[in-house]
Amino acid sequence: MDISAAAIAQLAARAPERADRLVCGDLGALPAAAVYPLVIGIQVFQHGDRAAAHAHIRAAQRHLTPGGLFCLRVNATATDIWPRHDVTRRHPDGGLTVRYLTGPKQGLLIHFFADAELGELFAAGFTPVLPPRLRQTRRDPPQPGQWSQWEAIWRKTTPAQPG
Repeated sequence: MDISAAAIAQLAARAPERADRLVCGDLGALPAAAVYPLVIGIQVFQHGDRAAAHAHIRAAQRHLTPGGLFCLRVNATATDIWPRHDVTRRHPDGGLTVRYLTGPKQGLLIHFFADAELGELFAAGFTPVLPPRLRQTRRDPPQPGQWSQWEAIWRKTTPAQPG
């Protein structure tokens, strides 16, 4: 599943035998009762403000079978946020949301997660397989600083999820 028709077309070309299983859309495009043994979200659950980012993660959690794995990579607050942006909200647990003022994400809200925030999102009904770890990548000059992401894997332990 991807919201990008171009990404779906590229994957279908590389794996034509699975093209009928690909979905172009967001989580709302899935049948409400559909469940999967694996959810992989790489840089997708940070779009929007905190409430939207949390709602996307909770929705994905509901589509995971008991015993299934939830693999996650999201922006971390340790990032040297660039390009120009405004912080729209800071939260007590350290998470924050920005609106980019320039660059390819101009005008978009993007959420940056704190470790405690992820812990709370996965506290009920999940056990860590790979606890959140911070990965940092230096940007190529002339771009400044580094980009940080949380990477983690959790196993769903109960069928009921809050939210």
